[in-house]
Amino acid sequence: MSFLSRDRQRGGTLLKVLAVVALATGVGVTSAALGGVGAERSHAPQALAAGSPGFGDLTLDQMLAARKGIPVPKNLPNFHGVTVTTMGDAGHNMNVFGFWFPEWKKAGITFKAIEVPFADVYTKEKAEFLAGTSAVDLVVFYPAYIGDFASNGYLRPLDDYVR
Repeated sequence: MSFLSRDRQRGGTLLKVLAVVALATGVGVTSAALGGVGAERSHAPQALAAGSPGFGDLTLDQMLAARKGIPVPKNLPNFHGVTVTTMGDAGHNMNVFGFWFPEWKKAGITFKAIEVPFADVYTKEKAEFLAGTSAVDLVVFYPAYIGDFASNGYLRPLDDYVR
């Protein structure tokens, strides 16, 4: 299930991009009004494998190989340089965005990732929800947090935008 922050008000183009990202990734991705966070990683940038898109723990070639057998969208809309920033735990949970990296580029989407250590995901994301600066478009989190995030009004379903 995907969600959009109730505070997110950047207009229709970003909402459509978020819906495309949520639909393409097929994971528990959420969108939120986040911000004020540095680009943290659990590993130093120089530790990234050669050919990495800059997030996750696989090279781009490995990410693309992992999607073998999954239909790749052919007719992509052009979002003309929209940037989508995602926060999530560093490593394999961010790989799913790399699976579609070439398609993001073809659709005119720049994807940025803020990776935080798994132990800090709840604290960082909760702090950013409370700050409400809207610097991060999507968040990936452990499902146990959805009760807190949804009941406090940080999330809104993206279902209508996906349709």
